[in-house]
Amino acid sequence: MSEIEAQVIMATSFDEAHPPENIMDGKDNTFWSTTGLYPQEFIIYLPSMHQIVKIKINSYAIRKISIERTTSDQPINFERFMETEYAGGHPRPQHEIHQLNKIQARFLK
Repeated sequence: MSEIEAQVIMATSFDEAHPPENIMDGKDNTFWSTTGLYPQEFIIYLPSMHQIVKIKINSYAIRKISIERTTSDQPINFERFMETEYAGGHPRPQHEIHQLNKIQARFLK
């Protein structure tokens, strides 16, 4: 997303060494570090309406992820369009690519 000048405008957790902006930098060696409390959330602002066709998720030891979108000019009235639950057990890296059917969005949460 970095090529479209998207920005993380809100995150429930902040670590200076691993800030929320790392969520969308496209690098495999950076990450957003959270406190471990649940749920964790962030909002990504897109400067104009965009079609989202793919979401790549690299995570570690998460239980569930829900992704919501809004087409509003403000980060309100979000609707869930994707949800994935991960099998329990030992913490491990999780790598997934989700192909989407041209989801329109101005903000993602």
